[in-house]
Amino acid sequence: MCGRYTLHSSLEEIATEFAAKAPKAKIEKRYNAAPAQKLPIIIRQQQNYIKLFSWGLVPSWAKDPAIGSKMINARSETIAEKPSFRSAFRKRRCLVPVNGFYEWHKTSSGKRPVYITPTNGNLFAFAGLWEVCEQQQQPIHSFTIATTEPNNILKDIHNRMPVILTSNEARNLWLQQDAPIEDCLKLLHPCKDEEMQYHYVSRKVNATYNDSPDLIQPVVYDEQSEFF
Repeated sequence: MCGRYTLHSSLEEIATEFAAKAPKAKIEKRYNAAPAQKLPIIIRQQQNYIKLFSWGLVPSWAKDPAIGSKMINARSETIAEKPSFRSAFRKRRCLVPVNGFYEWHKTSSGKRPVYITPTNGNLFAFAGLWEVCEQQQQPIHSFTIATTEPNNILKDIHNRMPVILTSNEARNLWLQQDAPIEDCLKLLHPCKDEEMQYHYVSRKVNATYNDSPDLIQPVVYDEQSEFF
């Protein structure tokens, strides 16, 4: 599962990385991005655009938008068949720009938050899906993040990880609206171990109201004293 991430790059940096047209609206730097927040994603409609959509996919047929809280991730193993995701998988794929993401490592003395970043210092591109749902004659635009089994770096920390598209070829294929479904399915695998690194961070990240640069700073946990 991927439930928190960071995005503190500027709109200009995101636009350059993904060859995308940026919106006029400003975006907030996020050091603890959480579900239900409006966050930047990249979609392709003749060209690449940066859009602000809500994290937590609301299917077009949903009667209650609250269902989005249960749809923050889409398992790659069932993404093509599950009713909540199959239409978006075929027609509305997106990229989610991310500076890093959090997972929680279970230890004998409690869960420790871990911060994972690209080794090359660039942005991660999560494979995502987007959707639009009409609610009371108002459109709700939302997205979800595809997940897969962990690579060797993360397998001892968590049993899932986001699908991360690292090459321009993979990113372009994922955004291509008429791309063969079989080719898109082949992209849904863990990224290479050498493409990511991690360190432990403060448990302050557990609370979504904490959203500041200090959250991503490394911390060393005392084995004998685990509580702040």
